[in-house]
Amino acid sequence: MWLDVGWPDRDPTQLFLESRDAWVHRGEDAVYRVGGSTPVHSFDLTFTDTQGPTYHGGNGLIRMSSRTVDSFYYSRMRLAVEGTIDRGEGPIAVTGNAWMDHQWGNFNPFVLIGWDWYSLQMDDGAELMFFVFRGDEDDPGVVDIASGTFVTPTGEQISLRKEDLKVEPLGDWTSPTTGATYPLDWRLAVPALDFDVTLSAMIEDAEMLNPMWNYWEGLVFIDGERAGEPVGGAGFVELSGYAGRPLFWWLFADQWPLSD
Repeated sequence: MWLDVGWPDRDPTQLFLESRDAWVHRGEDAVYRVGGSTPVHSFDLTFTDTQGPTYHGGNGLIRMSSRTVDSFYYSRMRLAVEGTIDRGEGPIAVTGNAWMDHQWGNFNPFVLIGWDWYSLQMDDGAELMFFVFRGDEDDPGVVDIASGTFVTPTGEQISLRKEDLKVEPLGDWTSPTTGATYPLDWRLAVPALDFDVTLSAMIEDAEMLNPMWNYWEGLVFIDGERAGEPVGGAGFVELSGYAGRPLFWWLFADQWPLSD
């Protein structure tokens, strides 16, 4: 496998990442073209930002839990997608919506206990990003730091604090591979915005095995109310830390003591 990178300092408005089987090109005006192939599948898609970036924390800076430093973080919450997918029988034209996150900084992920991350696109044009950094390995209900951003259909960006949003797991799923028990299906509400929905996972067995850190990542469907009106949509949930410590936690044992 090889990787060819076009470094940003050549042209800050463009990005070129290429491997043997996939590539990402970003041109001006935040238009992304993504393609790739396997022996049985291929795709060629264009992503166009329809509303501009959302800067989390109000200015694009968020706290990465009480255990490490801050992080730069923005999202392009609604990208219009068009292109083709080929499943071995010729290209099929597709359209849809996508979401892109960009997060970077000098933070240390190996001292984190774990996090729950939610990204939601409502069919009325609103979006929500919210994350929870957990504060206790043995009790997922203990929250260290939590925050997020709600974007209204008119584009207003509203920063959310821990106390602004309520998340309640409605069930769970235990991995037959790692033995980890993950929360599954949620009720999520922002009372001040008159927003109250349930999130239903499309696939229960969505654990992603990773040599560094195992995750649960999957598509969820949205059903509920916003501003007194029915609202639906789709989103994505990411859960980490439920299957134990990351591979290199021992390098930072002085910052993360062993549990009794």
